Amino acid sequence: MRRALFVALILTGCSDVPSSIPADADPFDSCLGTDTGDPKLGELMSFTRRFLADNDVPGAAIAIARDGEVVAFGVTGSKLAEMCDPITEDTRFLTLIGRHLSAAAVVGAAESGDVSLDDRLVDYLPVFGASGSFDPSAIRIRDLLANTSGYSLSHSSSCLAVDDFFAANDEIPLWAPAGRVHMSLLLDTTLAARSLGTDFVATMRERVLEPLALAGTYDRVEAARGDLATGYTPGDDALRALPFELDTCALPLPYLGLVASIRDAGAFAATLTDPDSALIAGTADSFYPPERATLGGFSRGPLAGEVEWAYAGASSGGYGYDLRIVPGDELAVAVFINAVHADPSAISIEAVRIYTGHTPELDVAPQDAATLPSLAGRYVEPLSGSEMVVTVAGEGLRISLDGRDPADLSPSRRDNSYVDDLLEFAIPIGEDEERIEQLRFWRDAAGDGEVISQDTFRRSLGPPYFRVE
Repeated sequence: MRRALFVALILTGCSDVPSSIPADADPFDSCLGTDTGDPKLGELMSFTRRFLADNDVPGAAIAIARDGEVVAFGVTGSKLAEMCDPITEDTRFLTLIGRHLSAAAVVGAAESGDVSLDDRLVDYLPVFGASGSFDPSAIRIRDLLANTSGYSLSHSSSCLAVDDFFAANDEIPLWAPAGRVHMSLLLDTTLAARSLGTDFVATMRERVLEPLALAGTYDRVEAARGDLATGYTPGDDALRALPFELDTCALPLPYLGLVASIRDAGAFAATLTDPDSALIAGTADSFYPPERATLGGFSRGPLAGEVEWAYAGASSGGYGYDLRIVPGDELAVAVFINAVHADPSAISIEAVRIYTGHTPELDVAPQDAATLPSLAGRYVEPLSGSEMVVTVAGEGLRISLDGRDPADLSPSRRDNSYVDDLLEFAIPIGEDEERIEQLRFWRDAAGDGEVISQDTFRRSLGPPYFRVE
C-alpha cells in the first residue's frame, strides 16, 4: 500500500500538498528531493529513492562530509506518510545521534580534567545497584562510553526521575562483568549530566552545540512546532505515526534526546573526518577513529582490503539513523530516515561504496576446526537457568539445549564484530520443519570459549550463557 503511494508520488506528484511547499514549487520536484549535477550524489539519491519505495519509508536525509567539511546534502521524500510535505536539510528528526554528542562532551571534559574516564558510575549515581554475581561499583565511565558495562536496561523512556528509576529497578541483573563486550548502558544524557556535574543542556551548548554551530534542540515542544519529520512504524495495513511523547509525562531535561537535522549531523560528522578539529584535537583517547572509535559509541570493522571504518546506528521511536566514518579516506556519512522498520545502513554503505570504492568485507570462512574443542563445556544463562552443554563429536561439536537431544553444532562464519565465533544448529519444531539457531562465543585471553549468546544481532547480544565447567 505505502510503496504504491510513494511510487505514485514520484510519477505524478502530490495530490494533497501542504502549504509548506512554496506556491511556485513543483510538488513532483519538491518531494523527489535533491536534484544535482554531481554524478556521485545523483547515483546515491537514485539508490535512496528505490530504498524508500522498497521499504515503505516516507523520507530520508543524507550528509556527506570529507576532510573536515560537509561536501553534500541529499534529501528526498516526505515528512508525512501518504502526503507530500518535503524533507529539507533543516528538517529535524528524533534520532539517537545525540548520544555521540553526549560522548563528545564527556570525552572533552575528561581531556580538560573535569572528570576521569575511570570514575565509577556509583560515584555519580549512588542509588545504582544490580543483582547477580557482578559488582555494580566496577562499572566506570569508560565502560558506559564503550558499551562494556555489562548492563542493558535503558531508562531514557521512563517517567521516573533517574534516582527513583534505579531505586525501583535494583533487581535488574548485570548480565556480564564490567569490561566484557556485551549488552550495556551507553552513557546517555542523564548519566552525562551527572558526570559533567552541571546543567546538561548548558554544558552541551558550551562544549558541543555552539562550537559546531548546531541548531538541534532538546526542547520537544519547540521541535514539534517547527520543521519536524514524523516517525513511523508498520501498522496492520499501513504505516502508523508514533506520538512525539509530548504529553506522556513531565519529562525532566536529561531524559530528552537531541532533535537534530541532517545539517546538524553533517556538521558533527565533519569533525570526525578532521583530526585537527577543536572538538577532538589533542585527545589521544578520543572517540575519533582510528584512536578509539568505541569511546563514542561506535563499533569498528574492516572494509575491502586493510581499511577500517567505524559505524553506529539505531532505530527507536519511529526514526532510524546510521553514521559511518572511513578514516583513511577522511569520509563520513550520516543518514536519517523517519521510519523504525527499515535499516538506514543500506544507504550509508552504498554512499561509502560510491564515494570511496570500499565495501564491507566479511571473513566468511568458518573457524579453524582445530579451535573448536576449546568451546566444549557446560554453559548456564543466569536469568532463566537455561543450560547448554557443548561436547566434542569427532572433528566437530554437538550441543544439547536444556536436556534435549543433541544436535550438530556447525561453524558458520566470522562476522567481524567483537564476537569471533559464530555457529549454528537446528531445532525441530514439527515433523518436517526445523528452526536454525545461531550461537556466538567470546574467547578469554587464553583463546578458550568463555561466554555464549543465543542472539543473532551482534550489537544487542541478549542474555549470555556463562561457562560453569
